[in-house]
Amino acid sequence: MVVIYGSETPAVRKRLAPIRRRYPHWRIWRGVGGLFYARKYLTSPPRILRRPTLRELGTELRKEAPPATAPEPCPEWFTNLTGKA
Repeated sequence: MVVIYGSETPAVRKRLAPIRRRYPHWRIWRGVGGLFYARKYLTSPPRILRRPTLRELGTELRKEAPPATAPEPCPEWFTNLTGKA
């Protein structure tokens, strides 16, 4: 049985997979209202980012990542969920 929380359909999960691999210390998901969220594990108080697009969320994640481990921009951030640039 597959449980899908919020609006994380297989298409959304596929779009988020590369970002999740680049930021393993963050839980990244798309909320029911369509916003994208990122929550850093093991932080108190919780560090949560909320942005309307993957591009904006990616920009914020790059700012949050330590400089020594900041990844290159992920190409998936520059397309919307329909796969169009």
